Amino acid sequence: MAPAAPSSIVRLSTRDVAPADRLSYASWILSSSLAPSALTTATPSEYELEVTALELPSIAIVAQSGSPQRSIRARPEIRRTAQRYCFLVLVVSGSWHVASLTRTRFGAGDLIFYDSRDPLDCDLLHNWNDLNLQLSEQFVRTWVPRPAVLTGRNICRESQ
Repeated sequence: MAPAAPSSIVRLSTRDVAPADRLSYASWILSSSLAPSALTTATPSEYELEVTALELPSIAIVAQSGSPQRSIRARPEIRRTAQRYCFLVLVVSGSWHVASLTRTRFGAGDLIFYDSRDPLDCDLLHNWNDLNLQLSEQFVRTWVPRPAVLTGRNICRESQ
């Protein structure tokens, strides 16, 4: 059996494209590095997104930062998601208003868990920064037999 090819760190930024193309490029980045979502912002030509990602077997580690945005995963985006993933997101900075199975406000230090099969509406009102772990369904079920009990909740506040 040949050893697996080493993963490399990928860095993408909207600063690398013309201002008029920033929002569509950011949508492509998020859809490629995490899961398809509809992205909007009040100032598309000023929008900024920085993503650093490392993909490993069963897990991808994605550090992100950006300017205010709204990201929605509704039926069309969920249908375009080829595999089921769960996400564990550490909010490093910013104010997050998230509607998934519940409506919750998150801030620095909060830990969010969500499933790619569930609708998600995430409104980031200020510049933000996060660390996002994209976990395969098999990986999550190894540790959490019923992941739905964690979905849409603030893990730090509600799960001692």
